[in-house]
Amino acid sequence: MTIAIHKVADVCLTLAHRFKDPVWIKQVSLQKQNFMPYIQAYPWDITTLSHGYPGFIILFSEMEACFPDQGWDLIAHRYLVELIQEIEKRGIHNSSLFSGLSGICFAIHLASKQSTRYQTLIAQLNAILIKNIEADYLLPIEETRHVAQALSLFQYDVITGLSGVLSYVLEYVHVEAMQMLAYRIVRVLTLLKEGVLHAGIELPGWYTPVSYLIREEQRAQYPEGSFDTGVAHGVAGCMAALAKAYLKGIIVDNQLETIQKMAFWLQENQVKGKKWPAKFGFNARIRNYLEVTTDFYRDGWCYGAPGIASSLLLAAQALQSDSLKQEAIHIMQVVCERFDSQQNLECVSFCHGLAGLLTQVHAFFLETHLVLFSKTASQITRSILERYDPDFPFGYKCVASLPKGDETVCIDNAGFLDGVIGTLLSLLFSTSSEKQNWVKLFLI
Repeated sequence: MTIAIHKVADVCLTLAHRFKDPVWIKQVSLQKQNFMPYIQAYPWDITTLSHGYPGFIILFSEMEACFPDQGWDLIAHRYLVELIQEIEKRGIHNSSLFSGLSGICFAIHLASKQSTRYQTLIAQLNAILIKNIEADYLLPIEETRHVAQALSLFQYDVITGLSGVLSYVLEYVHVEAMQMLAYRIVRVLTLLKEGVLHAGIELPGWYTPVSYLIREEQRAQYPEGSFDTGVAHGVAGCMAALAKAYLKGIIVDNQLETIQKMAFWLQENQVKGKKWPAKFGFNARIRNYLEVTTDFYRDGWCYGAPGIASSLLLAAQALQSDSLKQEAIHIMQVVCERFDSQQNLECVSFCHGLAGLLTQVHAFFLETHLVLFSKTASQITRSILERYDPDFPFGYKCVASLPKGDETVCIDNAGFLDGVIGTLLSLLFSTSSEKQNWVKLFLI
């Protein structure tokens, strides 16, 4: 393991030095071969946590913690200054965690060295964020509920919705206005406990009608709507957010009941071998209305058993349930046992790749100190290091988002969510003896 630690340091230092130059990063990212047709975008968007400066601020802040007195905090500060200048020119997309103001605020918070820096800036941005969350989420959700409609997962998920926003707001519950906002968000998320009536059947509140599905292939695959199981966009992420809030002292009526209902649903609805599809379809004609429409199961953060295990562990802590905690540990043990024989992760990125799995397995090791988790984390680390190629601009190629069945395309992606920054942070975390604050961004 000592050799791996030295290799991790070497790879992270080499690539962090390359990432000092934002102009070069942008040039590489915007090369024609890096265009992603499926989402009609390049892996570069300066003001977003997923693909822009906030991710670099987090990376350099973590480099400062791991390699002090080398000036990494100055690089983080330079990126922060340029980020603010960009915001002043372009404005902010939205309030979300991975493409909006919540992610920007979280990055600055992580760069603040235990709240000793940037406090005036953070207070100003928090005031804006409170107003924007009201306009972007809370008022539209009130209107939706007024006409008795199901909520859109984009309103409540981790990537685009309130569950992700809440992960940042919880960092500032000592501030009265932010605490009040946290309570309002948690009350909205507990609405998912209420059933939704569809085709004469009462469905869980996280049911997504077909009219809410954006992509044509999803509407064809789930003609009667679906249930998203994952952390990124589904019920597991909402459950984790509610549990995090409870453990932080933000407690409202029906909160524990909502967590319990979600945890039970996830346990009851799994495929043999501790697996979960990204989505279950709805079929009103069959007795068991949940329908599996795919045989592909990913062991990632965004979807699959690891993310669900991590979320169930948080639920167990909130519910003070030892049996649920043991179930979460067992799920992750099964994931580790099949890592060699059933490798199903396409690349090294965090969202749907090896880095996300590494972070979750190491977090379980820190929680339990079980040898299996330590052994598997070392295996994953070696697998990531073996894929490193110094001739690639960013050291690694990452798989672009593509519809199922399309040919795999590997691109240069420095991004935090599905690119190299998330990979480097995960490698650094794998050498740590305590949980690092940036993993809160993924509700771990």
